[in-house]
Amino acid sequence: KFRGKSGGKDYEVNIEFFKSVDAKDSTYKVLPRSVQMCVMKQKSEEGADDDEEEFWPRLLKDKALEKNQVKIDWDRYVDEDEEEEAGGFDMSALEGGMGMGGMPGMGGMG
Repeated sequence: KFRGKSGGKDYEVNIEFFKSVDAKDSTYKVLPRSVQMCVMKQKSEEGADDDEEEFWPRLLKDKALEKNQVKIDWDRYVDEDEEEEAGGFDMSALEGGMGMGGMPGMGGMG
C-alpha cells in the first residue's frame, strides 16, 4: 500500500505483486508526478527450479491495475540475461531513493 498527499488531496494505491518481492533490496524514489520503483524478486528457496521460479508473466496480480496504473520505463529495463552480462543491475538512476522496507504500509510486500 502506498499513500501520498498532493495539493491537500489524499492518494492511495494498493500494489499486490504477482509473487513475493524482496522489500529489503527493492528501492523507490518519489518524483513530482510519479514514484519510481526498482522491485527485486524474492530469491527462490534452495532446491527449487530456478527457471520456473524466476519468470513472471507480469508485475502485478491484477492485470487491470497494472494496465492502468503501472508504466514500465523500457529505457531502464534490463533483461535477466543482460543483467548477468553487464555485471549486475545499475541502480544509479534511483540514487537518493529509499529502501522499500522504510515505506509506510509496505510491510506485506515480502
